[in-house]
Amino acid sequence: EKYHRSRYHILKQFKKYMGTTINEYIITTRISYAKELLKYSPLSVTDIAFEAGFHNVTHFINLFKARENITPHAYRKAWQN
Repeated sequence: EKYHRSRYHILKQFKKYMGTTINEYIITTRISYAKELLKYSPLSVTDIAFEAGFHNVTHFINLFKARENITPHAYRKAWQN
């Protein structure tokens, strides 16, 4: 409102310059953070989901698996080996 731009315009410009939607960008950023936590912290998958900004652990696991083709727990185990 301050800059006289609609929400639609801002979302369209974001996708134009970033090559992805803002929602996908946020999810990707959160999953990247979760991957770092899975590698280097002793937190549980549940705690990591909440720390990364997901409010539902099942949703986090499903998103993670859809993008990484592996569950968070399996990702952690693979990284440790």
